[in-house]
Amino acid sequence: MEKLTFKDLQESKKLINKKVDQFSGILNTFPAQDNGLVSEVYTKSNEFQGAKKQFSFWFKQLQEINKYIIKNHKKENRDLQISKRFKKIK
Repeated sequence: MEKLTFKDLQESKKLINKKVDQFSGILNTFPAQDNGLVSEVYTKSNEFQGAKKQFSFWFKQLQEINKYIIKNHKKENRDLQISKRFKKIK
């Protein structure tokens, strides 16, 4: 397998983050009960189940890409995190 560049991984991560946010937003449209859980009436609907399945898929993809970055691009990732911290301070 060809080793992916850090820049390509960051672009993929941005796209996957957008998908996760999209499906998270859909799931958040369902009303929650007092205890914070979505009612069983809604969780059994095809719309909820489809959104939950897509959210779970994209979230898993995000976890995998993060694992790959940490394992194979330690230095680049560390440098990026440090530069983000310094931008917040300034």
